[in-house]
Amino acid sequence: MKTLIITVGTRQVGWKCIDRIIRCLGADGEKSYPPHIDELYQELGMERGCHDPQKEKMTRWSTRHLGEQLYQICQKNGNFNPVQLLMDQVIVQKLVVQGLTHIILIGSNQPETVSWSYRRSDTLWLAELMAGKIKENWPNLQVRTWNLEVPANEANLIRRKIEDFIFPYMQESMKNAEEKPALFVQNKGCAPAVANTLEICAATLVREFEVQIVTPVEPDPPTFKNKGKDTARSADQIQTVSIAQYFWPLERLRIISSWDRGDFSESQVWLKSHESRFPAVYKLAPILGQANNWQLVEALKALQHSWLPSKIAAQYVEPNLYQKWQQQLAEILVASHQIQNELSTEQVFLQTWEARFLIYLQIRSNNYTTAFMQFAQTLERLLYLRAKSEKWIKKNFVTADYDRDPNFYQLIQGWCRSQNLQDGDPWKKLLHRIREKRNDVVHEATAVNLDQLKSMWREFSIAKPNQSDRENLIQAMDTVLQKVCHSSWPTDNKSILQEVYEWGLTQLQSSD
Repeated sequence: MKTLIITVGTRQVGWKCIDRIIRCLGADGEKSYPPHIDELYQELGMERGCHDPQKEKMTRWSTRHLGEQLYQICQKNGNFNPVQLLMDQVIVQKLVVQGLTHIILIGSNQPETVSWSYRRSDTLWLAELMAGKIKENWPNLQVRTWNLEVPANEANLIRRKIEDFIFPYMQESMKNAEEKPALFVQNKGCAPAVANTLEICAATLVREFEVQIVTPVEPDPPTFKNKGKDTARSADQIQTVSIAQYFWPLERLRIISSWDRGDFSESQVWLKSHESRFPAVYKLAPILGQANNWQLVEALKALQHSWLPSKIAAQYVEPNLYQKWQQQLAEILVASHQIQNELSTEQVFLQTWEARFLIYLQIRSNNYTTAFMQFAQTLERLLYLRAKSEKWIKKNFVTADYDRDPNFYQLIQGWCRSQNLQDGDPWKKLLHRIREKRNDVVHEATAVNLDQLKSMWREFSIAKPNQSDRENLIQAMDTVLQKVCHSSWPTDNKSILQEVYEWGLTQLQSSD
């Protein structure tokens, strides 16, 4: 559903007269505008009257009265052929091509407590003239008029009226919507209080809707000579600005920050109003959110079956990277003819190996205790996979009951036996140090900081002076995980989840 809201101003409607001259219902001889209102009354054969003879100049009939007379003529003739959409014809034409379905015309109808010198310019009848013309030209569009029956300078009343109308209407449009509804706002011709209120209301909707301000470029000069007479010119250009662009400079920093630290739920919230700018990244956020919830296989399947095959991903991901990810996912995941217990050892390993992404995210976010626990769990998982695939119990590398899986201590001892490591070996000491620290965190509810983790690798010269402490820690943990893997396992593979995460971060950081 795509809706266009037009606030109707006095100079948006023209009338094609018998002499083929188009006269504007808001041109009253002021500034550079010709006296079209006087000429239209002459065409109607009416003397232009006034509301209060004692204040004739201030209360002369104007847009309100003239619009009603012309509307009655259209009703009598059964058509709105003479009506000209001076500012909005070009807008409707362009938006119809984009799938416009609804138009709301907001006119003004100020209460009688307001002086007639202001009420005479109300646009309620102009809104009806526009509605009739639009229905005539585009019969498939749903068009309605709605009048603001409050003083044009009462900002608070205007705000309440517009909120009470716009918000329920847009929420209703969400029902049964197959795609994200769009709202276009043309508020050029109305009173400043109305224009500002409508724009603020539109801004509050950017999380749920695509919201754009469309503005006709007013022709300059507004008229041209035709057979010696001034005829009104129509706008032939529009300017379109997405409301979300106003928020982009501030929200860009929040999006990058939340993505960087792995808070993909927050990223998705901030990205919602910028979906058209980053459609592929927006669709990627909930998938990485699944991965961050340890739903690694589900996230990988979503990448393979939903995100990567989409037209959006194909449009934004470089072809070489696209093909590489397709191949990686095919190697990691179960083929359509397989079932989960028939996975090869390598596939199980590759799925386990993706857990490094979780460790990587937590270290980047300075969540060292969580990172360590995920690291220890992945380490135990890899040892278990080796024990199972290489039958460590049968080879007496592991002494455990046949009806019970070996624990972390037994798995470490089994790996050391398989590698012929003695008690004083640094690797054996390191693995048990990791196990003991893991037990402390679980049993004693102790936390782990960066310095404590760095000290665990004190007997190994893994750190590089040109890297940060976080980078060195990631490398140190990765080295341990690689050490316990079988030599045939592809440990040089970078996590595809980490790759798409970094790709998304690059997209966000490279945007202006």
